[in-house]
Amino acid sequence: MRVLAWATIALTLAGFAVAMTITWHDWEDEGGELLGKSLAVCATLALAASQTCATTSRRRPGDPRGVRALYLGAIALAATVSAMVVAAVTAEIDDETFYRALGALVVADLLFVILQSVVRRLAGTRPEAAAATSAILVSGPADAIDAAARELEARGLRVERDG
Repeated sequence: MRVLAWATIALTLAGFAVAMTITWHDWEDEGGELLGKSLAVCATLALAASQTCATTSRRRPGDPRGVRALYLGAIALAATVSAMVVAAVTAEIDDETFYRALGALVVADLLFVILQSVVRRLAGTRPEAAAATSAILVSGPADAIDAAARELEARGLRVERDG
């Protein structure tokens, strides 16, 4: 998950850097078209990575199979749409059928993302209720308890302390 988050950040920063270069680019020089294509590619990949981050962060251990299938389908569709957009930008594809298929895949991707929440709700697994709750009483040196609590929080678990 962290690798995906860092990749998304890197793609977003790359897109920002290209956008700033375009903003301050001397348009009398060559390279404007390449910068435009680079921005489109960076933005497309950052968008697909962001979608993947968002849907991954919503996954819960108690999710029904349908949600897992929709999650994997959404990732596959995001990757396919991204590859098609990158191909369209770099190869300058001029084919109506290609763009109709691309539009249909974008709609399917959005539907898969939305349906994850719908299926989760219909199955009765609310995100906050899907996570198992447990209480553990821990005693020992305060620094060891603090280190254990930080490790559990780093793994995505919620830690509460009494007193």
